[in-house]
Amino acid sequence: MNNIELITLSKDGAIFYSDQIIDILDSDTIVSNPWTRQNVEIDLPGKWRYSSIAVSEDKVHGFCICSRKDLATVHIHKIYVHPLFLGYGLGKRLIAKMIDVCMCDEITNISLYTFISRKTAYNWYLKLGFEVSKTLDFNTRAFMIGKVAIIKRNLGETN
Repeated sequence: MNNIELITLSKDGAIFYSDQIIDILDSDTIVSNPWTRQNVEIDLPGKWRYSSIAVSEDKVHGFCICSRKDLATVHIHKIYVHPLFLGYGLGKRLIAKMIDVCMCDEITNISLYTFISRKTAYNWYLKLGFEVSKTLDFNTRAFMIGKVAIIKRNLGETN
């Protein structure tokens, strides 16, 4: 675990690593909404500042892809740690890196969506200080069906 480096994801990095990211997500039967190269490589506000990737020897072991939702909020679109690396704190490191950048930029909120039925992920976010702000039913043919929690973490005032 010590040789896994967290790198801020750049546009070039997204292009370089996108095949690995897609392969990881395609191989995971739990992932509900398939991503394409376009999802990984698309430019979004703040994406290249707040997103990071966990690699060793050019192999992807995890990532956190985010963008700036508004002046005060960064949204986590996708966070993932390869199953072989679960339980070693890699997800916490990815979140901590993003929070450090948010604090430098005076971002006060982080948001994400998660299925309530995914108890491990749901409870992990709560343990990291996130709180449920709202739940809604998510029901489309393209995505997993179920209750979705809109989860937020307030980083507090940075003044």
